[in-house]
Amino acid sequence: MDLQHVKDVIDRLASIPHIKILFLGGEPLERKDIIEIVKHAKSRGVYAGIDTNASLLTPELAKALKHAGLDKLNVTIYGTTSKTHDAFTKPGHFRKIINALALAKAEGINTDLAFLLTRKNFLELFRVEGFAKKYSAKDVHLDVFMSLGGIKQQESFQLNVMQFALFWGIIRPVFSKLNLLGHGSLSDSGIKVSLCERRTVPLIKPDGEVWPCLFYPYSIGNILKFEPSDIWARLSCFAYDKNICRKCVESKLANPLKKASASSRGFSSFIMELHGFYNGVMRLFN
Repeated sequence: MDLQHVKDVIDRLASIPHIKILFLGGEPLERKDIIEIVKHAKSRGVYAGIDTNASLLTPELAKALKHAGLDKLNVTIYGTTSKTHDAFTKPGHFRKIINALALAKAEGINTDLAFLLTRKNFLELFRVEGFAKKYSAKDVHLDVFMSLGGIKQQESFQLNVMQFALFWGIIRPVFSKLNLLGHGSLSDSGIKVSLCERRTVPLIKPDGEVWPCLFYPYSIGNILKFEPSDIWARLSCFAYDKNICRKCVESKLANPLKKASASSRGFSSFIMELHGFYNGVMRLFN
């Protein structure tokens, strides 16, 4: 999606009250115009966040993002140690993440962590709050790694039967109940731990097509062709189609209608895929 198309989408979404957009990629920080995108969103009164692995964050870029008015930097981690994180990525990647989190903290950028739970870092789930507090992250969003299938390296990170049962049977219900009660975590760290919302928030593809969620590749309209109010109405209708959502394992994470209509902070939320490399959908990088 080129810069003008990104701006056009932002302009159209800006008509929705309290709109919140999370920009993701591929890797949003690869874009040379990411600062201009954030500035444009803020000029239209839009809450702007970036979903990133943060390995490309430099002192200059961190300062520019803060100056542009970025509301949230959502950093994905695959472990709280170099051993577990780098096993999923590559050697030295964890050190880049640590440096990036320190830069964000120094610039006063609001930061959340997205912790991808795998077979190899499962026990670190109970240490992630302390890790988040060290780098002044406000929230931790839990996500569960799911193999795309047929890739041996990926399958080795899939939760085993016992871990899967423990997470879905005990850990997830506990965190869900705590969040409903207005509490964030199992300790007094002050860090809110919740289930990842990215999977149940509408996704805007690089060509403007809107999916109800990351896991349902069905277009309910093109944001560049239809009025946002029409897209919103279609989202609400889709969320009531229980025959679709009931079959999806991700429906266990959250109610799509509740997440689509208003997040816990009172925002209407969308995620925007800037250069199509997400959910297995490959598009040319513009």
